[in-house]
Amino acid sequence: LENQIIDKGVLTFDKGVAEDKSGEHPMVQKRTESRGKRRNYQAEKYRKWQLLELLIENKMCPLTIEELNEWKHYKKGIGRKYPQSKNFIDWLRFDFNSDGKPDFNLFDLDKHESYYVFRKLVISIDKKHTTVFQNNPKIVGRILYQLVQRRGYNNLQDIEEDEEAKKESKTIMEGGGDSGAIGVNEIKPYIEKYRTLGAALYHIQKETNTRIRKRYNLRSHFEEEINEICKVQQIEHFSDKIKHAIIWQRPLRTQKGNV
Repeated sequence: LENQIIDKGVLTFDKGVAEDKSGEHPMVQKRTESRGKRRNYQAEKYRKWQLLELLIENKMCPLTIEELNEWKHYKKGIGRKYPQSKNFIDWLRFDFNSDGKPDFNLFDLDKHESYYVFRKLVISIDKKHTTVFQNNPKIVGRILYQLVQRRGYNNLQDIEEDEEAKKESKTIMEGGGDSGAIGVNEIKPYIEKYRTLGAALYHIQKETNTRIRKRYNLRSHFEEEINEICKVQQIEHFSDKIKHAIIWQRPLRTQKGNV
């Protein structure tokens, strides 16, 4: 018979996008985000290794080059070994005489003080304070290591890009975003009054009686603090190396292969 329907049904095709409770998004989005996080962790390790090597060379850290290399270089069948020496662990805890307590007593401070007090005192021109730091260069080294762990956000307000960049810049300066973090504008008056980011954070913590969490800080403020520390502690001869280690940013991947 002519003109008869011999089959019926619907052909379906898989979507070219992924879907979850928040809606549709590119399938590669999660993979891209995960790769970005891995790269950030990797870059942070590079900065820590470079700074630690510099501190070891200048006797500002109790580690040895051999211990650092065990963490820095991967060995087949062994992997990387994070330093576990008591001197290094005590150094991380601001316990420079290994008595089991942070050494606030060096500055006649209460044992319940905040670690941020070291960043406040390291820029002090008081002779008593400068003498303590000169006699204990490992304290300065530990303060610099604290800076390398959180180096702040790039100065996005100086970048004239697309609307997304401007929106991100506004969030960093005024606060908000998904995390509800506090913006840079809140701390600016404190920096003007107390000279550095570390000193400003210490006084904010004291005034509000809260931990320093969920806060946007600019990378330029970290750089200015490093300059002040190097100036007061008279280590300006290798300040450029310190800044390179702490402020260093992985260069963009070359695109010459796509040309």
